[in-house]
Amino acid sequence: MRNPIVMALVGAAAIVLGATVVAEAFTDKPNLRNEGISHSPYCGPDSMCSVVFYNTVCNRGTGTAWSFSTAMKGWGIPTISTCTGTWRAFNTSANLAPDKCISVLVYGPGYVGPKVRKGTSLTLTGYADAHCTAAESNESDNSRVKTITVGY
Repeated sequence: MRNPIVMALVGAAAIVLGATVVAEAFTDKPNLRNEGISHSPYCGPDSMCSVVFYNTVCNRGTGTAWSFSTAMKGWGIPTISTCTGTWRAFNTSANLAPDKCISVLVYGPGYVGPKVRKGTSLTLTGYADAHCTAAESNESDNSRVKTITVGY
């Protein structure tokens, strides 16, 4: 027959050990950064263009970013309000491991709002984790600003 006092002590040690392991696992946090913005225009014979943007989002932290959104503004009137400001369009992504990058597509003019003329200059702001879903090790390095000329 097993001694209930010894079993209780062994069980308590396992619970404490398990809590320590779980606590260590939750100290690893992602750090999402928008490290690049590019675009692909689709222009008609009238030189009016629809544009998609690609945000290169990298995780420079030590934990996986399980779910996050990437937002952009710089054309039209931003109407999507989030914890990080007001944005024109966004897209979601998930499961970005530490030291990995992903290209997140965000629809721009012509898809969200009217088309723009080829040659139009747009100053864009891209933001990783626009809806504050990832608890990051650094929340101050999520944005990037880039000026592009549509079609060039």
